Amino acid sequence: MESANSLILIENDRVRITKWHFLPNQSTGSHIHEFDYVVVPTKSGTLNVIENLTVNESELFLNQPYYRSKGIAHEITYTGSDYMEFIEIEIKK
Repeated sequence: MESANSLILIENDRVRITKWHFLPNQSTGSHIHEFDYVVVPTKSGTLNVIENLTVNESELFLNQPYYRSKGIAHEITYTGSDYMEFIEIEIKK
């Protein structure tokens, strides 16, 4: 699976804000979150969350953010027919 595009919008000693953009069949790759984070969808759509070899669908809705704690290990994939994107805000301090 190809890699999704990511662009760091802001990074300093307190936060890292990244825009993620997925085309069909793209992935973040497997990763572990080192910081607590908030995801703000900039488009509604469905992503696949692969965690512990289990795939779960996650429905994201435009401008409806969610929070997760650090330490989560997963991979995010997109298999839709259009594109999908969100802003990830990692809280360093």
